[in-house]
Amino acid sequence: MSWNTNYFYYLCTQMIKELPYHETELACKNEPLLEYVCEVSNHFWLSYDPDEVIMMDDGTYKKGVVEESLVPSKFVKRYSNDSIDISRIKKYEDSIEVQETLKAFNLDPSKFWYLCLCIKDYVDGQTIDTFKRSPSHRKIFKDLFDEMKKMTPNKGAELSFRVDGSKHPVKIADHDILFFLKDLVEAYLKMRPESNDEFLDSGHIDIHQTLTVASIYRIYLFDHYLSWFLQDLKADKSVMSANPNELISYDKKLLISRMIFVLGISDDKRYYEEYDKNARKNNFLKNNLRKYKDVTVPTLNKYYFM
Repeated sequence: MSWNTNYFYYLCTQMIKELPYHETELACKNEPLLEYVCEVSNHFWLSYDPDEVIMMDDGTYKKGVVEESLVPSKFVKRYSNDSIDISRIKKYEDSIEVQETLKAFNLDPSKFWYLCLCIKDYVDGQTIDTFKRSPSHRKIFKDLFDEMKKMTPNKGAELSFRVDGSKHPVKIADHDILFFLKDLVEAYLKMRPESNDEFLDSGHIDIHQTLTVASIYRIYLFDHYLSWFLQDLKADKSVMSANPNELISYDKKLLISRMIFVLGISDDKRYYEEYDKNARKNNFLKNNLRKYKDVTVPTLNKYYFM
């Protein structure tokens, strides 16, 4: 940094506002610094109370209610208890490229900082030394049904069933029986639609078996959540860089990629750099995630218990 560095550094060090502690969920909901956190949380991490009963418009009663996310209040408690690593705040403040991109998208640097901290903390709780979750019953049924749909009158199939200890499994290869079973599974799934069904939509948690997933899945999840937040934002391309020799990046994927490096999700500097050594567009994050689509991580979040 050579151009007007002292002035820019002064602006940055005055920038990040301290997040106050709040006792109640309502206070967290109304905290201005958590605006972006609440927006993402209420899209991805809604809460579900299986015991609350509400009356429907037709006068019937329904048990189980989807409510606003508890993630913001849990995040505030973890932040206030020093459970969240904020050691990278200076790297964030010093990142001229990130700060100027935020300015172009009219994003508040403090709110964006807490959003990225929250997403990283949530992702860490889901991916690092956490509890393994078995697939839900619904997923098992859907996987079975999806496989059975591949059957045709001219394409054979076989279903095998064996009780533990038995040496003689029952094998069903008869088309008529298999198509009948397929219809039963389909009818059962239609009878119990996806709405937080206590039996179908819950998976078994093994508290004695922990799991740390490959780091690429942390990167995938961070990108997934932050991409949703940024997707509809438009850059003001009239915003100019304070450095007359530099251009502001309006690339949202590069902004996410740079935050991955700034927060230490990866220390590979290629996530931060816009161009490679041959002056070609880097696209390092996009290229790394090319083969990862619709990824699910089979774990319980140890910090947020979701």
